[in-house]
Amino acid sequence: MELSRLDEADECFLDALRVRKQKGNPELINSTQKAIDLLSSYSESDIK
Repeated sequence: MELSRLDEADECFLDALRVRKQKGNPELINSTQKAIDLLSSYSESDIK
C-alpha cells in the first residue's frame, strides 16, 4: 500500500477528530480515535 495514501487518511482522521472534539460528541470522538489507532497499527506493521 502506498504510504502517502496512509498519510492522507491519517490527516483526514485527525481533522475529523478535531471537529468532533469541538462538537463534543463522545461516541464520534471514540470511533474516530479507534480508526486512527487502527490505521497507526496497520502502518507500523506494514513498515516492519
